[in-house]
Amino acid sequence: MWLPDKDPENDGGNNNWLAPGDIEANPLKDFYPMKDNSVSLYQVEDDDEASIKRIVAAITLMSYPKDIEYTLIPPETLQLLEFEVEDIEAKTLDDDVNNWHRDIVRLSGTKMAKLGRAIKDLLTEGEYETFTEDDVIQAIVDSVKSKYVARGKVIKAQRNQPNSSSKKLLQVLENLPSTTDEK
Repeated sequence: MWLPDKDPENDGGNNNWLAPGDIEANPLKDFYPMKDNSVSLYQVEDDDEASIKRIVAAITLMSYPKDIEYTLIPPETLQLLEFEVEDIEAKTLDDDVNNWHRDIVRLSGTKMAKLGRAIKDLLTEGEYETFTEDDVIQAIVDSVKSKYVARGKVIKAQRNQPNSSSKKLLQVLENLPSTTDEK
């Protein structure tokens, strides 16, 4: 599961306004139900770093390269909290990553609070990782070199992004050999 803001200590001040056992909404700010009361996540087997890099590359290409922070939620946690998880194909440039996509479905406010608590607990325990913008760009380049995504499609998608990170990525991609053009 992806969590772009990891800092459990950055609560903006004193949180003594919370009822006992309650949590701040901050852990949920990047996880709002996208459609039909569901939240998107990707299944990764055994903390597989190569797969994580591919997922980071694929989801980043849906916008532009930027710092990405994430936490891995163990499947048993999702089962313990009685979340319903369905296989829902994503729409990224990497077909394999699309098949790793899942949705937590039928989320109520109570279940969202449980998800927030689980995420906050993982973050508080230091269970998160960071990809810097440069790491993300390298993950994208590696996906192109490995032919998981076509260089031409990445270039086309990034040309419409008016930011320095996309320009940096484009410079690197345009210097790759043309053999990386097709999957």
